[in-house]
Amino acid sequence: MTSSSLRPRLLALALAFLPLASLAADKVVTVAYPSDFQSLDPAIGYDLQNWPIEKMLFDGLLDYEVGTTKLAPRLATAMPKVSADGKTYTFTLRPGVKFQNGRELVADDVVYTLTRVLNPKTKSPGQSFYTSIAGSQAFIDGKAKAVSGLKAVGKYGVTIALDAPNAAFLNIMAMNFA
Repeated sequence: MTSSSLRPRLLALALAFLPLASLAADKVVTVAYPSDFQSLDPAIGYDLQNWPIEKMLFDGLLDYEVGTTKLAPRLATAMPKVSADGKTYTFTLRPGVKFQNGRELVADDVVYTLTRVLNPKTKSPGQSFYTSIAGSQAFIDGKAKAVSGLKAVGKYGVTIALDAPNAAFLNIMAMNFA
């Protein structure tokens, strides 16, 4: 399939999901797919069929405003503070965000999520996107038990330190893996 024939299909798929955002809680939507999902685990699912569904089920720190390339905070209260050297990103989580079981999202959950993507046992196809995080390679190689660049700061603060500035890092943080 060429990229020119793929674009209209992607647009149609995206447009098919736009009405879902405005449905009332008492409505039911049934969506059919030509094959089974690979995985609905955001650390694993990495194809055109899984991603739209993952976007409906899971939120990340950042995402794109609908129909644009503009990044916007989702689970974060605002866009992160970035250090002058471009290597440290500080996110603050929105308080009161709950998992389906009622437990509140906290900074340790973000650290866990990114560590899990980097963990070779997870076999995440997104692992390489996050190897710019300080200490990630030592963790992947089994030389460290934790990723030194991932820190929970209190209940709602998350600091991510990179080995070097990465102009694409915020876009990477908007991917389903994060």
